[in-house]
Amino acid sequence: MQELQFSQSLEQVNEDGQTPLNGSQNASSTSPKELENETWATVIEPTTQDTLLDTSIAQLEILTSICTHLSSAGDWYPNEIHWIRQWEQELIENKVARYLQGTNRHGEIELVRANLSCHLADAEFQAGRLDFYVYEHELVTAFSKVSEFEATFQGLCDRADAEIALNAAAQTVVEEANHRRPESALKLNVLRWKHLTTALDSLTAAVEVEGEPQLSQVHLRRGDCEMLRHRLADPPSDYELARKSEKTLLANAEIYYRGAARLASAAEIRQEASVKEAVAATISGQTEKLVTAKSVDAKGVQKVINNMEEEGLLSEEKYYWIGSL
Repeated sequence: MQELQFSQSLEQVNEDGQTPLNGSQNASSTSPKELENETWATVIEPTTQDTLLDTSIAQLEILTSICTHLSSAGDWYPNEIHWIRQWEQELIENKVARYLQGTNRHGEIELVRANLSCHLADAEFQAGRLDFYVYEHELVTAFSKVSEFEATFQGLCDRADAEIALNAAAQTVVEEANHRRPESALKLNVLRWKHLTTALDSLTAAVEVEGEPQLSQVHLRRGDCEMLRHRLADPPSDYELARKSEKTLLANAEIYYRGAARLASAAEIRQEASVKEAVAATISGQTEKLVTAKSVDAKGVQKVINNMEEEGLLSEEKYYWIGSL
């Protein structure tokens, strides 16, 4: 329907040499007598190239959301995956390529496609249908195509989220590799450290973008990255670089979480950041903050700690130890 309206608008411009009337053009002065016989009509805004592009982007984002759902399900849905790939190809080749002509929105489309590619790869990996190294290649390739838009706040945060998701996927592979091929496990840990560092670098760059109101959440994610890098020091990873950097990683996490709590306007974000800071301090040997927080709101603190374990920020051993304090 939008495409038909767009074509009709262009035809009218070509025939009349004028753009279709909008609301302001109809708002001429009218006498009371004329108003008695006036006929009202609905003014339909013309469909533009940007409108069509916005619709296509929304459809690609819907596909990304479906992939997220498939990832969390962990099962194999071949029909859905095939359908997603077909719909993406149809949108990109037959619509988006045409709508982009003469616009400056190529970077925006590249980022949306990169997000979809990464989420699709994650869904296939979680279902056991994609090798981890192929997944990593898909991520690197997807974001190598994102040009100027990668330096925007949204682009930097999206890249960080993709890198963190890849690390979560690698955790399951490491657990299997440690039992069968220790040398493969070491290679995986090197990759995990590399991608988590890339995520941290992206978030650090996002902090430098002026005028963004979501800096508290960025600092929160920075703290999470340091906790995830710290996790590499725990069994079964036992990554040497992480072990040597434990104190620094925990100190950095505390700083980032403290900054997130200071900047947060939402009480929920402020509590999450404060509890995570207390957890990082506890692992470093300073339990006072966590004990105090539990005395004020034990249920709320435990909820944050539970989420930290689910997100891979805490090993099972540390989770039970911290919960017992």
